[in-house]
Amino acid sequence: MLEFDPLGLISTLLSLTVGTLIGSEFSRFFYRPRVKVRYKELDPNYDSGGVYWSFQIENLGRTMAEKCLANITIPELSSDHILEPSDASLDEGLPQYEQENIDLSTPRQQILSKSHFRELRRTSLCWSKLGNPEELDINPGVSQSVDVCKFQNTEEGGYFIFPSEAGWRKVRVRLRKKVLSGYVLVCPANEFPTRVDFKITITTDGSSNMKIMKPSIWRRLLRTRSYP
Repeated sequence: MLEFDPLGLISTLLSLTVGTLIGSEFSRFFYRPRVKVRYKELDPNYDSGGVYWSFQIENLGRTMAEKCLANITIPELSSDHILEPSDASLDEGLPQYEQENIDLSTPRQQILSKSHFRELRRTSLCWSKLGNPEELDINPGVSQSVDVCKFQNTEEGGYFIFPSEAGWRKVRVRLRKKVLSGYVLVCPANEFPTRVDFKITITTDGSSNMKIMKPSIWRRLLRTRSYP
């Protein structure tokens, strides 16, 4: 007759539980999405009025990076840097969204103004995909581009236009500043954010230049840190 061994049963159950948890965590880690900036893919889109600055994001993981949002932070701004729509160029050449059959103002309406100023801190951007969605999924091995801003050439020296979560239908703000430094966070719903530091300068000939700074090893190790 077999004897009941409660300690052996408990030990077996604990082993199964621990094994299941370890296997689940290993599977989650191994098959996690990983979003990485492709610095070599920085490819500005020039038009007759200026240049759209964007950069590519690629999912190098094994699963889909879901509901990816992109937001921007630019410190050290003040209301003095804001350009009102009434002072903007009438022909900024922004997307027309003709398939949507909507009326768009010229120049486009903007959310921030000198009298209604707030900092650009984790402020939503849009993607370069058709329709400029606020969020999208990135499959493994697929790249998508984030629209950061457009530099608009003018006789007065040019200015920067930033999109909003509504794309270019309604812009976030226009800024007139010689040097803009900040960072973009790309935030999938199922992975830690990826931070991209950038610097855009207006050159002596009146054009603009964007530089992406590669993150240090220390910053990569601190991907879970809270961002200022």
